[in-house]
Amino acid sequence: MRRIFALAALLACLATMARAQMMPIGAFVQGSIAYAGPCDVFASNGTSCVAAYSMTRKMLAAWGGAAFQVTRASDSTTQDIGFLASGAVNRSTEATFCAATTCTVTLLYDQTGNGNNLPTGAAAIPASPTIAAAPYAEITTAGSTFPVLKTASGQAYRRRTSTTAIPTGGSAVTVYEVANNSVSAALGGAFSENESTVHDDGAGTMFGISYSTLQVPTGSPAQYGLEHENGDILIDSYQPPNFTLIVKKAAGTATTTAVELEMGDATTGGLRTLYAGPGELAAAWNLEGGLSAGEGGDASATPFAGFEFAVLAGETSDAADAAAQANIAAFYGVNRPAYQGPLDIASGATAFYSPQCGSAALATGTTKTIQYENLVTAGTQDGDCLANGAFDAVTAQTFGPVDAVFLGYSVSGTMTVTSVVSGTIHVNDQLFGGGATYLGSGNQAMPFSFVTALGTGTGGTGTYTIINNNHLGAQDIARSATPGLLIARQSLGIAKAYDQSGSANNATQATEANQPFLLFNSLCVAEPACIMFPGTSTAQTTPYLNWGTSLSALSSLSLINWFVPLHYGAAPAYELFDEFATTSTNDLYFTPHNDSTTSAKFALNNGTGEQAVTGGSEPTTGTTYHYAATLDHASTTAKLYIDGANVGTSTTVTLRPLDLGSTTDNFIAHDAVFSVGQLIGQMTSIGIWPTALSAGTISSLNALGP
Repeated sequence: MRRIFALAALLACLATMARAQMMPIGAFVQGSIAYAGPCDVFASNGTSCVAAYSMTRKMLAAWGGAAFQVTRASDSTTQDIGFLASGAVNRSTEATFCAATTCTVTLLYDQTGNGNNLPTGAAAIPASPTIAAAPYAEITTAGSTFPVLKTASGQAYRRRTSTTAIPTGGSAVTVYEVANNSVSAALGGAFSENESTVHDDGAGTMFGISYSTLQVPTGSPAQYGLEHENGDILIDSYQPPNFTLIVKKAAGTATTTAVELEMGDATTGGLRTLYAGPGELAAAWNLEGGLSAGEGGDASATPFAGFEFAVLAGETSDAADAAAQANIAAFYGVNRPAYQGPLDIASGATAFYSPQCGSAALATGTTKTIQYENLVTAGTQDGDCLANGAFDAVTAQTFGPVDAVFLGYSVSGTMTVTSVVSGTIHVNDQLFGGGATYLGSGNQAMPFSFVTALGTGTGGTGTYTIINNNHLGAQDIARSATPGLLIARQSLGIAKAYDQSGSANNATQATEANQPFLLFNSLCVAEPACIMFPGTSTAQTTPYLNWGTSLSALSSLSLINWFVPLHYGAAPAYELFDEFATTSTNDLYFTPHNDSTTSAKFALNNGTGEQAVTGGSEPTTGTTYHYAATLDHASTTAKLYIDGANVGTSTTVTLRPLDLGSTTDNFIAHDAVFSVGQLIGQMTSIGIWPTALSAGTISSLNALGP
């Protein structure tokens, strides 16, 4: 994965201070800067932690106890692991105590002073697995190594009774966790306020973090979510390695009481609201005040890998969440390496397009990368890449109408909407699952489904036509005719991709019906933002971009494409990354899927006959690939690379791009000459260089990631 984040100036300065003083992780708070933990930040913004746990640091500066207790395998003795003066966990104590043996974490101390300590659980219902102590593990991220609580199936921590100050009934509540993406579970509930007994007491008796594979096929990323017992609101699946999840509920017992789900990268700061709307439960809220980590209400297994987590008595403000996330990022991202983009490795491009920053110099927070268009209002807005190198998805996702929330189900490509809770459903809207009912055959919404034709009923009800992406399972939005909570999110078309090479060769698509989609997170396989070319399987007609340049001045070149194939059914005969043509006998093209051999192909023809190089095998749907084609005219050598490896070479390519003259059909993801197939998939980076890049440079670009 590309190292897409950099430190803000302040954090860089503080990190330098820490290293200069040979301080351990977390010591950026030493000296004249007073330590503040996340619960201090929340409290200063009006909401207090009532149960707080951490493997890495103090949650409250005033806490005078230990972080957790470990048990040594060699003699079963225990040791409390405390803190350094910096606020970070004292790793040396653990290392000394556990030397030459192994340790497990057997008790998590509640750092709020409320005494809500979490011991390892005990089997309490016949169907549950035996609860064992969870292992102590380490994860290296952003240049630092942190201890993490990593549980396996059947390992959990619980305190269901005798809790103090935990919200109950219809009280407002907030739960947050900083987690690692190395562990996920089919069912939600990684950390939660839970039932007061080990039992499923029904909808609304549990509230917490969900990080679930419930609604995705085997091998696909898990989704972020909010667990409320017998169901989740599962929205997103892009996974920064270490992430913050915040779920919160307003005061009230009604089934439609507002809930909210926020997510952010734990090493860079910034939060994005994934869902804000009604909970739409099957029963009224009736929280019971129990606590669990690593299990559901009935002790069903929900493995997770967590650094810190807490319950707060009340609904936090967005400002409080943002401040806490900044505190989190300052700790976990303190040693993050500097951002590096493709243009830092291979400078001098003729044109380069990506939602993300192409180079460190462009990571200023003001570099325009994509101009997106609201496909309902037709308004446009420029999108920037941020100072951390990532695309500003937060601003883009708030451009246009709010999400529609509705009750519905689908069977075989049609969706029945029984009632619209809020908003309006539009053609091209993306569909997400809301309250997934996993007991029985309830709603099982799949991400990456599009509305292609609207229903005809009143108030947004009726039968809609939809298309599902085969990569994510092509499952119906419900496995039975049981309405569930669903979300329709407004799609954005790409009107322009700004050239980040400095040559001003912007790629454009002025026709709304031909615009590819700008997608985010759960819909992007590789990066948090991507360009989606859906072929003609959605309501869009032949989505593509016009290259901002021809190749009439080039003797040699390199074409680079980061690509994820997403076929709707059978793969097209040809899928063109790039085409520069005037006629069928005067063209240059690059395809990952040549119809005669299913291999990649780069070819030129100026009327004297096609000269080409082929290689590789048919790409696998849903897999991220780095494709490159190079042409060195001096040696008449053309090469193909897939994921940094040379898969094809021809030493008899004498034609040059300039031999084609000034071509008129210059397209990304479109074949206007042969009309044999549309590219169906996602791209995160697209570029042309006026020279044949070396094998080493191609390898480095591949290693950088999409």
